[in-house]
Amino acid sequence: MCKIFSLGWLIFLILLKFSKCFILQRDLTFHSSAVNTICYRDIMTNRTPKHKNSFRPGKVQLVKTLKQHLADSKIVVQFRLTRLNHRLRSYIKENLLKHFEPRDGKLPYKMQLIKNTIMLRAVEGTEFEPLSSSLEKTNLYFFIYDDTIFPKFMSVVNGMRRASKIVKWRFEPHFGCFDHTLVDGNRLRCLSALPEKKELCSRIPHLLRMPLYKLINSVNVGQSLVNSLDQLQSKLNTNQSNN
Repeated sequence: MCKIFSLGWLIFLILLKFSKCFILQRDLTFHSSAVNTICYRDIMTNRTPKHKNSFRPGKVQLVKTLKQHLADSKIVVQFRLTRLNHRLRSYIKENLLKHFEPRDGKLPYKMQLIKNTIMLRAVEGTEFEPLSSSLEKTNLYFFIYDDTIFPKFMSVVNGMRRASKIVKWRFEPHFGCFDHTLVDGNRLRCLSALPEKKELCSRIPHLLRMPLYKLINSVNVGQSLVNSLDQLQSKLNTNQSNN
């Protein structure tokens, strides 16, 4: 009886060892509607499958890369991914490349599709953490490295949306975030009218030569501030006349 039992265990161990060798020698694959073919031989030997971002090491590396993008970014803009297919994304990418040239071999922005769970981990502990309240499903993100291009960037986006109804319906800015501040899509679209830095600097000498009341009207401040500045100007004029 003991010999039969020992023989059974021996046969079981031989079969187990043979099955492991058989798995390693064959490229077993798994098909799913959500992902393409995954090769189990790569997983068991190289630990670098084609869809590495579907596994924990790949996700950790992706979060690390996104944190680096966030550290280099001044502004992050989120677009809803409503039927935004590959063809439409390519159209958007090509149109943006017509208006922005690489600087030192690098574009001043980064365009990337990101799942909400990954983005939630990436923004944690950064100045873009307010975005966590608007994260749902998968969205398209733009990491803007140079904030001086942002008015032009939004102007190009608004132009594409006006030129095509399909782009208007499917390419809508949802939220933007900069300096711990969350801005909705309507306010983002208005930022395209901001003057560029060079134009703003050219206006400063003219503004300094303007009378105070015209300067106040041009910046459209509240009435209480207008009264305070008026009183301050009166005091300054009185002191100058006394001297």
